[in-house]
Amino acid sequence: MEEHVIEPRVRVNGGALARHMGRPVSIMGTVLNTHPNGISVELKTTDNQVVTVRMQEPFQEPLSGLVEFHGTVQGKNTVSSDFYLSFPPEFTNNFG
Repeated sequence: MEEHVIEPRVRVNGGALARHMGRPVSIMGTVLNTHPNGISVELKTTDNQVVTVRMQEPFQEPLSGLVEFHGTVQGKNTVSSDFYLSFPPEFTNNFG
């Protein structure tokens, strides 16, 4: 397993993405839809924004519920990610 190096990053919500263009961020939300290509998801953030997260490689597992992505802001509603944390369902039920 490849080791994930933690870089300094800002935790953002959907509305804050535009202010962090090109910078490393962490964004958390609930997965709304996984695209058939297996490389991107639509995420509903804590401020009820819909953000597209694109991975460098296809997901190795189905994603649902609460997920945190680490990546770089590519657009006002887009994050390019290379790492994610998927939380157990009991976290999702209490989130919000």
